[in-house]
Amino acid sequence: MSDIIQTYDTLVNHLLSLTLTDITSADIAWDNSDFDPSGKTAWLDTFYIPADIGIASKDTVGAEESGLFQVSVYVPANDSTGGARQYARRQMKIMSEVLSGFATNTQASYNGTTVSILGSTVQPARKSGGWYVRDITINYYKLGE
Repeated sequence: MSDIIQTYDTLVNHLLSLTLTDITSADIAWDNSDFDPSGKTAWLDTFYIPADIGIASKDTVGAEESGLFQVSVYVPANDSTGGARQYARRQMKIMSEVLSGFATNTQASYNGTTVSILGSTVQPARKSGGWYVRDITINYYKLGE
């Protein structure tokens, strides 16, 4: 299997392993998949961006890879889910759970592939089509195995 596919599968499965407030696997839009957020009270959009693929050292097999895994957290603009004004609180809770799951200097492993999390950043919020959105950019590195 391609190194890029192994890295992608590892990051996706790690995200799926997290317990996130108001988010199930049906609430995640994956790269190049049909997704309709109608009727959802929160959802995630994901983007896998391999940035640098290099040759492994003489002691490893496979390519080294670094890049970004972006998770965008969507809640309704002026969120009042459940009849209570939540504004950005629910979104911040989901963001905190994603950030904890992809904490700096941790690792994600799946099917024999280990990806190191170098750090994560959160971008300023924006409104988009009735949604309040924040992007979490996760910087990762995979050493050739």
